[in-house]
Amino acid sequence: MADDTHGSLTWGLKKSFREYVSGISDRNIALDGVEEATEGSFTFPISDGTSTSEDTTFSAMGTLIVRAHRGMLLVRIQDPHVTLSGSAGSLSAITRPTGERQQLCRLDVKVREAGALILRVELADDGAPLFGDIYPPGTVMDDVTLRLPREKR
Repeated sequence: MADDTHGSLTWGLKKSFREYVSGISDRNIALDGVEEATEGSFTFPISDGTSTSEDTTFSAMGTLIVRAHRGMLLVRIQDPHVTLSGSAGSLSAITRPTGERQQLCRLDVKVREAGALILRVELADDGAPLFGDIYPPGTVMDDVTLRLPREKR
């Protein structure tokens, strides 16, 4: 489990995606600085961030790469970044080796409790191609849990 002192971002992408990938014989899930959490979700440690009563911005670090079908399926999520203003915001990440950051999802706060946020996640227009356009924009993905670093609570 990630060190709660520094905070973490945990996301399972989408349960049906994980189930699909688990049935592919040549699947490969590579983690660099990311831990596999419960029920197939992934935990990225927080590297930087700020949180006020209205605005929250946190950057996580690490890389998750899901490969299958001899590389035809390739999902790369590196250094995810959460930005919230009030109760809405976005999740972006580097999705290509070129270092280009894309907005993957729109976020809405579902639960705000001491030290953590549970965020409702909808796939954004730019996020759909990452999943091969199997999920259209607006698809509800798995929730994101953002555990704030102790000093930011």
